[in-house]
Amino acid sequence: EEGSNPSLLDRFGIISWNMLAESYTSPRSHRHLPKRYQKVVFDPKLRREVLKSILIKLAEEGDILCLQEVDLHDLVEKSLSDEGFIGISTPKTNGGGAGGRFDSCCIYWNKQNWELLDQELIRFDDLATSINEKDNVNDHPVENKSSSEMASTPTLESNLQGFTLSFLRRNVGMLVRLRSRIDKSLIIVVANAHLFWNPLYDYVKLCQAHYLALRCKRFSGNEDHPVILCGDLNSKPGGPVHTYFTQGRVNAKLCAPWYDNGDRDEKIEDLSNIIESTRGLFEGLNLERSPSSPLRYILDFTLNRFCRWLRILGIDAALETDEEEIERTKNGNLVIFARCRDEGRTLITTSSKLLQRKDCPPGAYLMNPKTQNNLEVALVHLLTSHGAKLQPKFFLTRCVICNGQIKEVKDLEKRKCVLMAHSAPLSIVEDDKLDCFQCCGCGQGFWWCDSPTSSASRVKEQAARLFKLCLRAGILTHGPLHMFDFINVEEERKQPLELDVNLKATVEVVDWLKQIDLKCPLELESSYALRDEAGASIGECKPFTNVTHDFVGFLDYVFYNKQHLELSGRLNIPGSFKELNENREFNAHLLPSDVWPSDHLAVGAQFSINKLFHN
Repeated sequence: EEGSNPSLLDRFGIISWNMLAESYTSPRSHRHLPKRYQKVVFDPKLRREVLKSILIKLAEEGDILCLQEVDLHDLVEKSLSDEGFIGISTPKTNGGGAGGRFDSCCIYWNKQNWELLDQELIRFDDLATSINEKDNVNDHPVENKSSSEMASTPTLESNLQGFTLSFLRRNVGMLVRLRSRIDKSLIIVVANAHLFWNPLYDYVKLCQAHYLALRCKRFSGNEDHPVILCGDLNSKPGGPVHTYFTQGRVNAKLCAPWYDNGDRDEKIEDLSNIIESTRGLFEGLNLERSPSSPLRYILDFTLNRFCRWLRILGIDAALETDEEEIERTKNGNLVIFARCRDEGRTLITTSSKLLQRKDCPPGAYLMNPKTQNNLEVALVHLLTSHGAKLQPKFFLTRCVICNGQIKEVKDLEKRKCVLMAHSAPLSIVEDDKLDCFQCCGCGQGFWWCDSPTSSASRVKEQAARLFKLCLRAGILTHGPLHMFDFINVEEERKQPLELDVNLKATVEVVDWLKQIDLKCPLELESSYALRDEAGASIGECKPFTNVTHDFVGFLDYVFYNKQHLELSGRLNIPGSFKELNENREFNAHLLPSDVWPSDHLAVGAQFSINKLFHN
């Protein structure tokens, strides 16, 4: 697209391309390619020749190249240096709790047109460990791409717990500040990143995107430089990351898999208002349905006691069975993963190895084995991290044995049968005024006894103790107190939390994922934006940038400051399988091919600086 606006400065082009690392290219990862494709794609020598030719062509089209999945550094450096480009790359990583990455992100620029002023490395693993305080976003210098030194990344810390282990993915990004050699007053900021691949982990990718934007904003400082953000974001149009960048805000809570995002609190409140109250101990409680919060958990077999505590607080908490635990530990059959998916539950486990599996359900929560000696700390950390809202009217409405819901037994004959089946004293059986309850799951019977040594009194005392602990930790509550109205909520909140836990030191992603209006600090627009008649962005104008045998979608982007930059052209990319397969050969639309060495297409844009803004 050509423009002739005299208020625009000279144009410059920027291209983003996931090259597909050679270490990720194999017949197993890229199936069903035509045989003539396979001869080139799986032959390192032939594929490198095609890579070199493509890099040279891209250098002819753009002044700045943002590359991802670069593991052939010598080839890239030689190919682009011959075209007058220089660049930097993120360091390769080795080892670590989630494994190493030997591919990098790189930014190259035409050295005749641009010079480097500053650079910064972004380690997205920081989200798990090192941003406990808002002013503690550590910077790391980006190593020169010619360096052969292997840079190490933080290993899995022994005290890491919660869902933060999800963020140890070895993904990286980089920022550069470039100044035009033609117009010394023209400075731009370019960001290049490669986000986590797993489509089930939108909450990880959204936090990575937010961290990238925050770092980019801070890197720009007080100077209002134009910003261009590129990369393989592994996020489709209309998804949380795309919405975050193009709309400037997103409901982050919708991404957190431990939330039931259907306004369930309001539905529960409406339901509780129309259900008849029951008598005695459970007066006013909703015994037909008792989810005290939208949280639903499944815990591994080692967390039996902790599971009972959650049930006492009315939280839906299933427990791995003996048989499922044996299947998992001895036969490698992860029934607990299937239950997470089928029942919509969040996994709580003490096994970090489970969380590092590729098939681990999103949102899994690691409970540090050390905290088993202090379950109060674990409870506070879990409920705080997940933004739990406790409802006292649902306390003691879940069976601590099987997680079933407890219902009142009103029929006198059935009541006697329940009491006798559980060896209740004769005085209890013959007391028609005594409230009797039964679990609808395992059939366990319950009855109230005022004796301080009775099991009923002990469980109520335990519920009160846990409730006070949660209040002191600042955990929210909702609804009337009912049988716990003897607790002064405001006074308890003022009491010190006598636990060895610093809630203020919780990693910042915990708070991000509680926000229904997470705002992007940058005002960006996609270079390939599809617009409606009113000019509003409604997606991307091309259907894909990534084409394989099991996935087709738009994942690669060039975002820009629309206030500072004007889009004057786009790199043309295929818009249909027909364009990829002109000869109509079977499966010849798949990538990589004999002429295109990556499963990602390159995307690019040509920009002009608005002269009025520049002045």
